[in-house]
Amino acid sequence: MLIDAGANTNCKKENFLQFAEMGKIYLEKTGKKINPKIGLLNIGTEETKGSEIHKEAYMYLKENYEEKGLNFIGNIEARDPFTGDVDLVVSDGFVTSAGLVSSDS
Repeated sequence: MLIDAGANTNCKKENFLQFAEMGKIYLEKTGKKINPKIGLLNIGTEETKGSEIHKEAYMYLKENYEEKGLNFIGNIEARDPFTGDVDLVVSDGFVTSAGLVSSDS
């Protein structure tokens, strides 16, 4: 599942955590996945990659995922959602339109 997918291009770090929470709730309530693996879509898997907001979002998710009961696996790249290693892709509109969407075009 891809959450946000272009709706917001100027997100705050808190929004990424909210997207993860919303996606988890949806996947669990619909019976599609319990404890989904959540990845932050970025230009690399290293925590030092990406724009400042993506670095901040990564650190914020990393600091808060346990408290929120999330299965955050870290940064993922555009090819990763197709491997089965992630269940929920969290992104802002800028990275989604530039990364995941164009990789399939």
